[in-house]
Amino acid sequence: MNKTKIILLFCWTVLLPSVILCQSSKNTHLPVAFSDPSLPVITNRLNDTLSDDCFMLLNVIDFIKPLRIYEYNHTADSTYCNEIKNFDNYKALSDANNDWLVFVHGDNKTFSSAALSGLEIQNLHHVKVLVFSWPSKMENGNGLKNFKNSKLNAAAGVGQFKELLLLIQEYKKRHHWPEKPFHFSLFFHSLGNYYLERLVKDSLLTDLDSNLFDNLIINAAAINQEAHASWVDRLNIQKRIYIISNKQDFSLNGLRIFSNSGKQLGERLKLPLSSGANYINFTKAIGFTLPTSDSHTYFVGKMTNESGNIKDFYTDLFHGRAVNLSDSTRFIRRNDGLGYNILFK
Repeated sequence: MNKTKIILLFCWTVLLPSVILCQSSKNTHLPVAFSDPSLPVITNRLNDTLSDDCFMLLNVIDFIKPLRIYEYNHTADSTYCNEIKNFDNYKALSDANNDWLVFVHGDNKTFSSAALSGLEIQNLHHVKVLVFSWPSKMENGNGLKNFKNSKLNAAAGVGQFKELLLLIQEYKKRHHWPEKPFHFSLFFHSLGNYYLERLVKDSLLTDLDSNLFDNLIINAAAINQEAHASWVDRLNIQKRIYIISNKQDFSLNGLRIFSNSGKQLGERLKLPLSSGANYINFTKAIGFTLPTSDSHTYFVGKMTNESGNIKDFYTDLFHGRAVNLSDSTRFIRRNDGLGYNILFK
């Protein structure tokens, strides 16, 4: 048995029961300061104080005032939040001529750690990011307990996520977005993809414009892959869909092994695939790696530092551009019919 397999077996049997899908709320790749240090964060978390303190938003859904909008600012010296009334009150959104990305994070994120992840995307890929921060980190819960609680919160909050999409739709109409040469894309990571699945299965796509987003990105999805094509094919709010997976994703392998969640869409694909989606496989490019978090989160950090192709791929997606999958210097069509392999280069 080779060294990698021994490490993997040890991690699965000894460590995984307590860390399944615990995406660290501490960002290990963050620089001391960002050149673009602020972004808007929309949240359905409860704030039970009158303070704008970034750290007072709880792991509980606010059903009274379900959506709050904050300007989050992080510098080397301080972090602060400023609650704003609506999109038009956020000057950077209403004035800036930029491509925008809506980021729906995965499990085990506080309000602040979700915002910091958004800032990392924003500064690495030079796209403006709007974060949807949802309650996904219990104060005294880890591993599967936290994951199950987060999934319940996502199911309960899907109506509020629909309201966010309606807000974006109205904003684009007021600002004549179709007449601008800029893009709006939607990025779901890990358990955040459960919002998208429930949006479709709960029949909440009504009243949303077709092609509301340029790219819809289903990344390392912590949702069951079985029969996924039946609901992915019903998506109509985007121009293009990209589904990204890694068969050796440490977190998703653990979720499959230590729970009854089954094979995950961001891990092991099975035919039939969605006729309307592009499938990109990272198994050969990344596979199992250390630290294990890099096998699950590879749109920032180590992998984007080491592979210009991986970085450029995500930059294209986040800027709403169509990726040229026929470029054989970057992608290879798989013989098993499961989309394309991305090259590590």
